Amino acid sequence: NEAYGEVSAPLLQTLGASAAIRYSDYSNFGSTTTYKGGLRWQPIQDFGLRGTYSTGFRAPNLGELFGLTQFGATLVDPCGPTGTIIAPPGNHSALANACRAQGVPNNFQQANTQITTFTGGNADLRPEKSDSFTAGFVYNAGWAEGMMHTARLTLETTYYNHKIKGAIEAEDIQALLNSCLDAGGTDPLLCAPFTRGAGGQLRPPKNFLANLGHITTDGEDL
Repeated sequence: NEAYGEVSAPLLQTLGASAAIRYSDYSNFGSTTTYKGGLRWQPIQDFGLRGTYSTGFRAPNLGELFGLTQFGATLVDPCGPTGTIIAPPGNHSALANACRAQGVPNNFQQANTQITTFTGGNADLRPEKSDSFTAGFVYNAGWAEGMMHTARLTLETTYYNHKIKGAIEAEDIQALLNSCLDAGGTDPLLCAPFTRGAGGQLRPPKNFLANLGHITTDGEDL
């Protein structure tokens, strides 16, 4: 269930403001309120400055909550990439010791880099939230109207900055495996997706969606 309202009003002859608010209530995520505010200053007919700030909210969709899929990830096992043996009996490097801590035998070689990875939905996901702001100007070239069949010539440029918090995404499975081994091979959090079978070969890891840290992006539109 949602309810929202918007208002746009002149403050001065050359200054206008706009605002919006939205209340959302979800059966499985509770309620939230998001809002937006903006200003536009137009000192002359052909030129205006504008800016906005807004907050956002996105609930996980059905696929992100309950979907399940698998794919053959190209996963290089640092304990023994195909064609390379990095843990002979006399090797006591930090990586070799981490591999042995996982039960990898000496002279191990990875059998196949195409390792099935299970991924998909996570019923414990929480909604994403966001903050955004934009700033820019609009120039309407009134002097160009009617010149060489030009009905209107407008130049606009906008700077935007977006930040998504609690971003819904799967972790990079290769980076996670590397981090697991860098931490000694037994870290309960980093190494949770990885188990090994006969001969030390990786079993298909599980890499489901999660609320990660944040995603930021910014740029200019012209």
